[in-house]
Amino acid sequence: MVQKIDQIKESQKQSSLETNNLFDALMQKAFTGKLVS
Repeated sequence: MVQKIDQIKESQKQSSLETNNLFDALMQKAFTGKLVS
């Protein structure tokens, strides 16, 4: 049971990391887009 909970926590951590990375990439694109235009 404890292992299962740890797995769930781990996968949630993983997906939030991916979300943050996507967000960072979007912000960088928007930022560079503003600089170019």
